[in-house]
Amino acid sequence: MLKDIESDQVERTRAAKDEDKIGQAICAFANDLPGHRKPGYLFIGANDDGTPSHAAVEDRLSRPWRRSVRTAMSSLSPS
Repeated sequence: MLKDIESDQVERTRAAKDEDKIGQAICAFANDLPGHRKPGYLFIGANDDGTPSHAAVEDRLSRPWRRSVRTAMSSLSPS
């Protein structure tokens, strides 16, 4: 799956500090506009071609966007 092309269910980012790209991917997966009703996959630490970016992926680097996701999700209501 890592080597597959990016799609509405697969997204890659080189580093955990790319908060905008991560946030956009999470929103797209949550919206599920195509109606797949399947999970999306976000690969952190991968180049666009699926090769490893060799960037550090540490828990402390993901804290800012995890906090943003929690905040955003707390304001959602099912429709």
